[in-house]
Amino acid sequence: MAPSISPRRWVGCARNTVKAYRAIIASKGLTYEDLLACPTEELNQFFTSQKPEEDDDRLDKLEDAFKNADGELGKVGVTKFLLWNEYRLSNPDGYSYPSSVNSTASERRRTAREK
Repeated sequence: MAPSISPRRWVGCARNTVKAYRAIIASKGLTYEDLLACPTEELNQFFTSQKPEEDDDRLDKLEDAFKNADGELGKVGVTKFLLWNEYRLSNPDGYSYPSSVNSTASERRRTAREK
């Protein structure tokens, strides 16, 4: 008889998370027995993602592009989307529009707290 609860509730995470974890396990050539024998700290290292250095570079480029955004946005016809399009033309591998808006907003909040 099938369990009455959903697999997500039974496992405690989304199906895509399970798929990602299984891919990590396969790429490292580990067996489930190996994982059971690992200390918790070592398991955390396997499954927590570390930001690659390129993300830091992309964030620096985004911050440079939006450095004067507040002044530009006061001009007629200038929108965040227009500024992002200019940023994206010079940085094709840069952040998507929603990510750029979130990043610049969180940067402004952090800067405001420091003042």
